[in-house]
Amino acid sequence: MPRVLKGVFIGLGIVLIAATALFMTWDVIQINTLAAVANANKSPDARTAENPRLWVILAAVAALVSGLILGLGLGWPGRGRAQGDPAQPPA
Repeated sequence: MPRVLKGVFIGLGIVLIAATALFMTWDVIQINTLAAVANANKSPDARTAENPRLWVILAAVAALVSGLILGLGLGWPGRGRAQGDPAQPPA
């Protein structure tokens, strides 16, 4: 069971880190669009000048959760010691 959980945590952590990278890329695009509109001093339509605050917060939370899950997966013991196994000394 611990090996399965370790694999699940590592896989989920890697997937969430990839999703976080996509969120961060989307944030950069939105912030650059907002800065370009502000520099041009024009009133854009609502689609090009969305406030990126929600996406930045979502990316930060996703980075925190993915780091935690990946850390749990990497730190999880791979094999448990069988009860009374003479091959391994007690810790």
